[in-house]
Amino acid sequence: MLILRSPFYEVHRIFAGHSLRNYTYIVTHPATTTAVVIDPWDGESVLAWARAQGLQLVGVFNTHQHHDHIRGNAVLSEAGVPVLDALPEAWPGWQVWASPGHTSEHRVLFHDAGPWLLSGDTVFQAGVGNCKNGGDPGTLYRTLRDWLTRLPDATLVLPGHDYLKRNL
Repeated sequence: MLILRSPFYEVHRIFAGHSLRNYTYIVTHPATTTAVVIDPWDGESVLAWARAQGLQLVGVFNTHQHHDHIRGNAVLSEAGVPVLDALPEAWPGWQVWASPGHTSEHRVLFHDAGPWLLSGDTVFQAGVGNCKNGGDPGTLYRTLRDWLTRLPDATLVLPGHDYLKRNL
């Protein structure tokens, strides 16, 4: 489940194991024993995992509002975990970038120390997000052209789904 570690953060990934092949990411700040959940599929499993790790969940960040990326929000909100527009100020190095195309309000998280990109449904392994449910292909193309192609070569992309086999 732990996939990345830096001097300040750890990124953990939970695979949903269903036909949509969703990933939920949990970014932890070990020095403060706090964590933020990215695109929760199953709120109950996230709460159980955080309790087992001795972590306090300080927020939920959604890359976009499709049901498979916000499904766990209700359970987490009921447990007192707020939905955030950005990561806490005490967590330096993270940037929220608009990435419209898959949806008009899509956002990604970029951390320059990795560099890491939590890409939601903008970029996958060997592909990009579709535009079937409220997206626009021209806008997605411009997003990719204007800034995703300018990411550092070493950027590790952490997509919202495991579509590698399907995309290849």
